[in-house]
Amino acid sequence: MDSTVRSRMRSWFRNHAYLNCWHLGEYESVAMWDIYQREGRGVAVRSTWGSLTASITDPRPIFGARVKYVDYTSSYIPEDNNFDAYVHKRLSFEHEKEVRLAAFLEAESKSPSAVVPISVDLNTLIQSVYVAPDAPSWVADTIESVSNRYPYTINVRQSDLASDPLE
Repeated sequence: MDSTVRSRMRSWFRNHAYLNCWHLGEYESVAMWDIYQREGRGVAVRSTWGSLTASITDPRPIFGARVKYVDYTSSYIPEDNNFDAYVHKRLSFEHEKEVRLAAFLEAESKSPSAVVPISVDLNTLIQSVYVAPDAPSWVADTIESVSNRYPYTINVRQSDLASDPLE
C-alpha cells in the first residue's frame, strides 16, 4: 500500500475512532482514584473482561484489547492493522493497566459528538459500583437509591481505601 493511501486511512481512523478505556486490576488503585477523580466525585464500575465484552448488545463492530506499553524510540507499532495504533501507549502510562474497547464509526451528523452511545446490558456489565474513598456516605446512598428504581441488581460500595486499616 502506498504512503498516500496509508496516510488517508490513518486519518479516517483517527477521525472515526471512539474509545472506551478500563483499568485492569484485581484491586482498587489509589493512583487511579487520585488521577481520575477529584474531591470525592468519582465512581468506579467493577466488571470483568468477559462480562464487559458479553454486555455489549450494540450491533456495530466493537474491538477490544489490552494496551501494550512500549518505548516508542525502540518499538515498532505494526501498520498492517489500523486497530494496533489504539492499543499502544508510552511506557510512562504503564501504571494504568488499561484495556480498551474501540468502535470505528461514520459520523452520525456533520458535527459528531465526543460521545457515542453503545448499547450494553448493565446487569451483565456491572458487578459492583465503588464510590470514591473520600466521598461523603450520602453519595453511595444516593447511587443505590437511584439504581433501585430500575430493573438492575447493582451492589454499591463505598471504597474503604481512605479508612484506617487497623480499626
